[in-house]
Amino acid sequence: MPASKFLTHQYFCNVPGEIWRWHHEFRKLVEKNKPNISHHALADLQMFYKKQNQKFTLITQNIDGYHIDAYHQALEKIQPAESIKSPDRISTTSVIRSSPNIRSVSIKKLSARVSSLTYKAPTPNSKIEEFKPKPPLKKFGFCDEVYELHGSINYMRCDKNCTTDLFSGPKVGCADDFVPECPKCKGVARPHTLFFDEGYDQEYYRKDTILNEIRTGDCLIVIGTALETNLAAKIVGLSIMNKKLVIEINPQPCIKNGNVRHLIGCVENILPELCEALQTQRNV
Repeated sequence: MPASKFLTHQYFCNVPGEIWRWHHEFRKLVEKNKPNISHHALADLQMFYKKQNQKFTLITQNIDGYHIDAYHQALEKIQPAESIKSPDRISTTSVIRSSPNIRSVSIKKLSARVSSLTYKAPTPNSKIEEFKPKPPLKKFGFCDEVYELHGSINYMRCDKNCTTDLFSGPKVGCADDFVPECPKCKGVARPHTLFFDEGYDQEYYRKDTILNEIRTGDCLIVIGTALETNLAAKIVGLSIMNKKLVIEINPQPCIKNGNVRHLIGCVENILPELCEALQTQRNV
């Protein structure tokens, strides 16, 4: 049975144990692995922009939580006492895991183009501010620096919506068909992941916030997907409509219109190089 037929809320209502079985198995796979070089490259670039007092928004379609893990690891390396200059304006670089390419471009030239968009030298009267990482978002299960577009395998919530709170998911190693209960109403709990027959909303998937980030951003970097989901395609379409610079990293073409630049090849080879080039360009 294809995932689009199986991983649905309707199927969950009929046989919640089968859906939870899939999620338990997926969490076992996630536990056996860890963030790769691309996750860490993006997280380090995010910290770089943070220290420059620039906005860098990371949006992922993945539900494995690896971007959150990499983000927290990178955050631990930052020295809070480091002073930085406050720029004249704050711009946003939005990143979503997306897909293919058509026109190959030089990473060096592209990094210079992005830097010209996202940085304006401070004036002599610019205020010097001490860099302090923002505290985590108060709502449990969400990170205000990384947007998990389809939720996270690590959390669950009440299927009957007795509360909008998220709770930690079952521990890895539980019974294969274990169905957890909502800690508040004791009803059935569901995974905090978007089913194929559900739509995006602000409460659980921060749809409105994400679209606002895209509208106010300067550049969109699209990495590793074929834009087969509705909101991912809308994000790219919105950027193209607003004439934003779009950078796409992948072996096969996907985005064919707009102000798009393509970096063709393996993501794990290209992305770290691009992230390093962006940091080097800004330090020139």
